[in-house]
Amino acid sequence: MTQATHFNVRALTTFVEQLFEKAGADAEVAQVVTQVLLEGELLGHRTHGLNLVSRYIGGMLEGTVKARAQALEQVSHSDVSSVFDGHYLLGPYCVSRALDCAAKGATAQGIGIAVVRRASHIGCLAAYLKPYTDRGLVGNRA
Repeated sequence: MTQATHFNVRALTTFVEQLFEKAGADAEVAQVVTQVLLEGELLGHRTHGLNLVSRYIGGMLEGTVKARAQALEQVSHSDVSSVFDGHYLLGPYCVSRALDCAAKGATAQGIGIAVVRRASHIGCLAAYLKPYTDRGLVGNRA
């Protein structure tokens, strides 16, 4: 029988954020991506949790993945919908920002829609839900 290993979540978070920053991510992107990957891990989705750190950083170092917040372009926006072009920015950052816009629309208008194109891998979908469901919002993906 294998014995479980326990980690300090705060220390692990800081460590992973620093890995992303040393590979070239800005602090905001590093923080958001780390939070999504850690949440996926804590939900038990190990293939879409911290296991992705090396893949994401590898893409950054190869130049196929971007890691600066300014790469995210909001192509269009209305009271209820937004379209984003990630320009191959780390997917968890793109999805998190898009969901923030969709949540604003849903809160103000009853529905919010966000579309992201050209993002890198987005991680574990379940990792994004809790902050929005805690606010009484319901997510749906098409």
